[in-house]
Amino acid sequence: MLAVSIGLLQELQGKINIFLRNPSANVIGRSEKIIHLINSDLERLKELIRSHAFNDAADEIKFYKEVMPQFYALWIYHTTVYNIQCHTAPNSRKHQLKYFDFELRRIDDFFFHHLEFYKYYRSGRTYLDVQYFTRHKNDEPEFVTDLYAGILDKDVCTVYAFKLATIIAYERLQIYLNDAITAILSDHPEADAGPEPLQWTGSKTGLYEVIYHLYAGKVLNNGNTTLEAIVKYIEKIFGIELNTHTTTFQEILRRKKGANNYWQYLDNQYLLYIEAIDERNRQRNSRRQ
Repeated sequence: MLAVSIGLLQELQGKINIFLRNPSANVIGRSEKIIHLINSDLERLKELIRSHAFNDAADEIKFYKEVMPQFYALWIYHTTVYNIQCHTAPNSRKHQLKYFDFELRRIDDFFFHHLEFYKYYRSGRTYLDVQYFTRHKNDEPEFVTDLYAGILDKDVCTVYAFKLATIIAYERLQIYLNDAITAILSDHPEADAGPEPLQWTGSKTGLYEVIYHLYAGKVLNNGNTTLEAIVKYIEKIFGIELNTHTTTFQEILRRKKGANNYWQYLDNQYLLYIEAIDERNRQRNSRRQ
C-alpha cells in the first residue's frame, strides 16, 4: 500500500513537470489540465485506501504525514494558481498587485491561526502523530473547527493531513506570489510609482499666482531656485503646460487689489474651512455637556 502510493505520487509529479516545462503553453489551459490530472490520481489514491489496509500504525502515520499531504498539496497549489491566473489575467498591473497582496495576507492569516500545528510540523516532533495522522482512535476525537473538517471524508484522510497539505501548498504559493510581484515591478517600475497623479482643475492664472507666491516666499530649496524651475516642476506634477507666465504675471499685477485675487480666494476658502471645523467641534462639545 505505502510503496504503491509513493509510486503513484512520483508518477503524478513527473506528469506535472512535463506540463510545466512547456513555457509557451497557455497558462490557464495548462493549469486546467494539471488539475484534471491531479483529480484523477486523487480518485485512484482514494480507491487504493478503501481497498487496502495498512500493515501497522507506523505505516498509516507515514502515509498521512508524508504521502497523502503531498497529493492534496499539489491540488491546493494548482487550483489556487488557476484561480489567481483567472482573476488577474485580464486586469491591470495595479489590480494584479492588489490581488497578489490579498492572497499573501490570506496565507499569513492561515499560518497565524494554525501556528501551534505549524511549529509541531516544522520542528519534526512526533509525540502527537497518532492523534494527527491516524484515522481511527479509541479516545474521543478532538473538537476541530476548521471549515473543511465537516466535509472531509475521514475514512480517506485525516483533518491534520489535509491541514499539513495546506501548509505545504501555501509555502509554495508564497514563493509563486512573491515571484509574480517581483516580475511585475521589474518589468514595470512605474507600477509602484506611488499615488495617483493629481490634476489642476483651477485656472492657469490662479496657478501662476500660487507659483509666484512660492517663488517670492523662497519656500522651495531655501529660495535657491528659479521661477522657470518652479514652473517646469509644476508642469510635470500636474501634467499641464504653462508657457505664458510673463503675460500672466502682468495680468496678476493689474488685478492684485481686486476681488478676483486668486490667493485671496484660497485664503477665504481656507478660513471657511477652519470655521466649519470649529463649528463642528462646538456642536460636538455641546452635545457631550
